[in-house]
Amino acid sequence: MTISTSIKEKLVYVGLWVLLFATPLLTFYLHSLNKPTVVFAWHDVFGIWMLFGTYLFFFLIHNSFVSPQLVYGHHAVRYLLLVLLLLCGFGIGRHLLSKTEVGRKFIPHGRPPEMMDGKIKDGAQSDDDGLKTWRDWRNHPHGNGQRKRFYHHPMHDGFPPGPIMLLGEKDFLGYSILVLLFGMNIGIKLYFKNENDAHALEQLQQKNVEEQLKYLKYQINPHFFMNTLNNIHTLIDIDPDKAKEALIELSKMMRYVLYEANNAMVPLDREVEFLRNYIRLMRLRYTDDLKISVSLPNEVPNRQVPPLIFITFVENAFKHGVSYAHNSFIDIKLSIDDTSTLFCCRNSRSEKTEGHKEGVGLNNVRQRLQLIYGESYALRITDDGDTYDVSLSLPVQIQSSTTND
Repeated sequence: MTISTSIKEKLVYVGLWVLLFATPLLTFYLHSLNKPTVVFAWHDVFGIWMLFGTYLFFFLIHNSFVSPQLVYGHHAVRYLLLVLLLLCGFGIGRHLLSKTEVGRKFIPHGRPPEMMDGKIKDGAQSDDDGLKTWRDWRNHPHGNGQRKRFYHHPMHDGFPPGPIMLLGEKDFLGYSILVLLFGMNIGIKLYFKNENDAHALEQLQQKNVEEQLKYLKYQINPHFFMNTLNNIHTLIDIDPDKAKEALIELSKMMRYVLYEANNAMVPLDREVEFLRNYIRLMRLRYTDDLKISVSLPNEVPNRQVPPLIFITFVENAFKHGVSYAHNSFIDIKLSIDDTSTLFCCRNSRSEKTEGHKEGVGLNNVRQRLQLIYGESYALRITDDGDTYDVSLSLPVQIQSSTTND
């Protein structure tokens, strides 16, 4: 079962945010292991998680309602306006959070919480006592042990309180981080959109190929039966018994065309048997003046080929290679090796076919081969005026375990 691109996209977001939320927890834990004097404090982890939660909240809004305006709707102006509204909301929310106890501790404003608005709390010294820097405040003897322990956390050792690597001392960095998150969201969404579009295009192209192949086969079948019926019509006046035999052979061939040739690929042994029936039918029409040499394998390996792919060449050989003025020949050979299936058909040229152009059947075969095999097949046709030589090499395709009867 394949995972849809939307689920993949959600899994990427979940993984990134889980990793982000795990970072402070892992950092504090490792620092407490390396420095025994530092006490691991869950309160500080929860405080950082609260800050991360504000970024996650605005990220989710951007991912669900804002980014689709640009990625799927291509409304750039509307997207920019909505992003500005999100940034304004982020600034207001961050300001309100800074008024809380957690916000005062983790959102820096250049002074420790005990020195906000010039008020002295918990016996702390004022600025007039020479506390000019945060390091002076941290090391002042009036700072109790709990305060000093907290302000010596690894996330802000020697700096104002708060995750300096995430927010910095100015609000500008907070906005920058949010914009980067928005950009990451757009990039991921575009990536999976392109993947989804490529998959849809591949399915559309495959469907078009199937429709083209079906259309080409519909062109071949009437063309083939028209010529065969003309042959039987001729036999009725010449030899009625042979005409009856021809009808029996034709019924076998029609069964193959109606019930098996509609598949994209057919077993090679069925295609070989179809060729035998057709050649047997053609032998009933012509005299011994036409030399027909057929070399088809009695044992056919487990392979597949496109249906009715060889018959066009054989049909053209009988149609354009028979001359009643001089002896004619048709040589048909099918050989199989480990890497390819090689079909060869060589016939004499009659005077009436000199300068003969390729018909619909041969053009259809070329198109079918190109659609099915691309550049992995080889078709060589040589016409020197006296003989017409066709050589077709197809790559090996193993027959599936289940076939349609």
